[in-house]
Amino acid sequence: MTRRIDLALGSTSVGLIWDLGSLDWIASSVAARFPHSTSPSKATIRISEVPSDRPPDRPADRPPELPGCGAAGAPISEVDGVWTSKRNEILFYEWMGSRFRLDASKGAGEVQLSSNAAAKPDQVVALLESAAWVLAHGQGTFHLHAAAVCRGRLAALLVGPSGSGKSTTALALAERGFDLLADDQLILERAPSGDIVAKAPPANSLRLFEDTFRRTGRAALLERARPIENGDKLSLPYSHLGVPLADAAVVRSLFILRRADDEVTRFTPLPPSPALHQLCLQSAGLANHHGQNAQHLALLKELASLPGTCELAVGADTLLDPTNLVERIGTGWAT
Repeated sequence: MTRRIDLALGSTSVGLIWDLGSLDWIASSVAARFPHSTSPSKATIRISEVPSDRPPDRPADRPPELPGCGAAGAPISEVDGVWTSKRNEILFYEWMGSRFRLDASKGAGEVQLSSNAAAKPDQVVALLESAAWVLAHGQGTFHLHAAAVCRGRLAALLVGPSGSGKSTTALALAERGFDLLADDQLILERAPSGDIVAKAPPANSLRLFEDTFRRTGRAALLERARPIENGDKLSLPYSHLGVPLADAAVVRSLFILRRADDEVTRFTPLPPSPALHQLCLQSAGLANHHGQNAQHLALLKELASLPGTCELAVGADTLLDPTNLVERIGTGWAT
């Protein structure tokens, strides 16, 4: 059955035609993490059937490309392995090994995403989430792939790719006197005071691998966790964690995470330029490839320049006893 899923935020919408099975779980997955900073009623998701006489669009074959150029010599850019090119209002995307076409000529305020037959459902979810982030950018809401903890209304951001230890580190800190603000996704906003504020998105939950629950002495939490459909991790609502929670805090510290090869935690000072690069890689999906919103980029530059910004190589010692990290966060807040 050929069906279509539409995401809408305000007057802007994104549509995806998909003919490889049910969209129901895709819609529910995206809905749970659809970005908005105010009322959920402002964001809508609709599934509809496409008339049988209207087959789903297929991405056109890409013309031969020149080195450093896109289709027919159009400028091309690469961010985190995703290539884009623009020609006659058509943007081509290579996303997680599958090709998509984004046609901006379908009408004002609407973009149509057409998947190829090789795309997998989890790839579609990732693409739809990124498209939703783009819509949120148009509403002045900026998102970051990060975890955050806070104390006394001051927040420390833990930024890094999947598997770098964000969730486990945030939980370890929350068990030692910090409030848990967000895991995996958070909202960034500029306060009237000029401060950058991190806010928890709706329907947030901690996401960990099963062996991580066991390895860090939290096996008892497994009975409350639920599998993430088409994923390897388990999801646990914040309310089941038994740790203090927060909904917003002023960002004061930034840590760029990676897993330590030797399982020994290390802190390495990180200058603004490489810190900004990592922030952009973990920021708002397709918005990176459309060109960062000027306000968003200014916000990320300010984050990258926070005193005490460093790379945190996360080792097993931190996951079990984050005392050194607690002290480091306190030092950053004192500067």
